[in-house]
Amino acid sequence: MTLTIHRTGPAAVQDMGRPNRLAEGLSRGGAADRLALLEAAALLGLRTPVAGIEMAMMGCEVTTDTATRIALTGATMAALTIYDMTKALSRDVVVREVRLMEKSGGKDDFRRED
Repeated sequence: MTLTIHRTGPAAVQDMGRPNRLAEGLSRGGAADRLALLEAAALLGLRTPVAGIEMAMMGCEVTTDTATRIALTGATMAALTIYDMTKALSRDVVVREVRLMEKSGGKDDFRRED
């Protein structure tokens, strides 16, 4: 499987880092949002996290050459989850600057025209 990133803001491929290696001169490193990496692994049914693409709130455009499952996690996804859990109480919750631009595969395709 090949994932091609066509457009993105600041991004890096990250993993869980190298815990317990400081004595060897290696910093911990790894994802800044380790919880998001763990959540993505759980959503994909993985027992342990694998590398992920960590992005800084600027969106991205990617394609793959085969059917692919992805997990979006982090602050924006958490906000959408909170909205979903509270919408029965009030639909006045506002989550800003999040929108699906295009999706293909699955039950049907989608492309935003604006």
